[in-house]
Amino acid sequence: MWPVVNECCDNGCWLVVLVRCLATGRIIAYCRDCGAAWLSRADLDRGSFVIGSRTCSQGVAIPTREEVAASAWADAVREYVQESEFSAASEINDQLTQQREGRPPNLAPQRTRPAAALLRIVKRLLGGPVR
Repeated sequence: MWPVVNECCDNGCWLVVLVRCLATGRIIAYCRDCGAAWLSRADLDRGSFVIGSRTCSQGVAIPTREEVAASAWADAVREYVQESEFSAASEINDQLTQQREGRPPNLAPQRTRPAAALLRIVKRLLGGPVR
């Protein structure tokens, strides 16, 4: 499951999730939709991002709950979402490869469930549990 640290990206995209960079093992925040990445929580709070395809040059993986708990991001996680509601790591890695190679993005629709995402946001705003 993807650890979510923001409901939407500073650039107006959807979820910001934590990823583990395969090359370094470092856990960072990442926006799948625009490719922005934040190296620290302070960077995320300031809106100071880097390019994810440069930062995670060998791709990403979904960090385990244990890895997240041991990271500086432990208290930033708002919820966890299923891969089926967001993306598989392989899909994100394909996007990162396209960006690194300067190829145009794949314009196929993302594997998202807008209704489910909207429901989560409404429940959060109303103070109900998010599942």
